[in-house]
Amino acid sequence: MPNGWIIDVLLDLKSFARLNDLGDLEVQLEQTLSVARQSLAGDADSTLVGAADMRD
Repeated sequence: MPNGWIIDVLLDLKSFARLNDLGDLEVQLEQTLSVARQSLAGDADSTLVGAADMRD
């Protein structure tokens, strides 16, 4: 999963939210992690592109 780095970023943000008593943000990030994992699993056979890759 070459795009798995995004999971690491979301986990870091979730940890930050927890350590700083940002409960609503932590809950939202858990939901976002779930969506990201599902999306990446569904795209395992394709290459995802980022905004930088979409330049002309």
